Amino acid sequence: MSLWAVTMVKDELDILPFTLQNLYAQGVDGIIVADNMSTDGTWEWLKALAGAPEQDSLIVVRDEEVGYYQSRKMSALAQQAFNLGAEWVIPFDADEYWYSVAGPDHTIGETLAVLGPHVTCLAALLFNYFPMEGDNPLEVNPFRRITHRDPQPARLPKVVVRKAAGAVIEQGNHGVVGARPAPSPIRVGHFPWRSPRQFERKVRNGAAAYRATDLPPEAGAHWRAYGDILEAQGPDAIHEIFNTWFRSPPDVEVVRHPVPIHRLARHSA
Repeated sequence: MSLWAVTMVKDELDILPFTLQNLYAQGVDGIIVADNMSTDGTWEWLKALAGAPEQDSLIVVRDEEVGYYQSRKMSALAQQAFNLGAEWVIPFDADEYWYSVAGPDHTIGETLAVLGPHVTCLAALLFNYFPMEGDNPLEVNPFRRITHRDPQPARLPKVVVRKAAGAVIEQGNHGVVGARPAPSPIRVGHFPWRSPRQFERKVRNGAAAYRATDLPPEAGAHWRAYGDILEAQGPDAIHEIFNTWFRSPPDVEVVRHPVPIHRLARHSA
């Protein structure tokens, strides 16, 4: 059973190395990363990692289309992975920590290996993590630094998809067209809010990417709205939103729930 993971990234150097390291620890055999013209060093880091003599399981491509056509692009990356021998594909984002709760030290690869051929798509519950005032500022790994989450899963799960010709991954990686995802013990920790400066960068990139598409206005509506605030009021307004609503959020009951940092990492990212 071959398991691959695919993603699109832009300016995620603060978290992507730890994301890839975890995926390899979870039994992923290969990863395809499409970099969308990063300017923070992500592209250079990926090229160096993929070119290392001992690294033959990472494929890096350059995506020079600004528009955030995630469904089309992720579906194409998944088909590339299937063509390279993948039986299962994880469509992931750079700010996601994937793991299995099937048992102690149980990997996602082990979880998928026991499934029968009738299972073609799995749902993975996603939990949003929030930075808190007491987080250790010296910890550079966001998955170790940010340890509080919403106890309730987000409304939409993420998916894992089995090999299928023409499989179309929906925008947001929340589903596969025509498939009904089955419940699974796979979980996703979501870390989109890590610092005011990182959030500002994400707003700037997200707003530009959605405005460069012909997708309906509701697609990426929150990034478009934040982008309007950034243009009208400047970076300080975005930092204020981060500090008011996402750092120790007043309207979300959070619990301490560190992601299980897997001790069986096979690759060092």
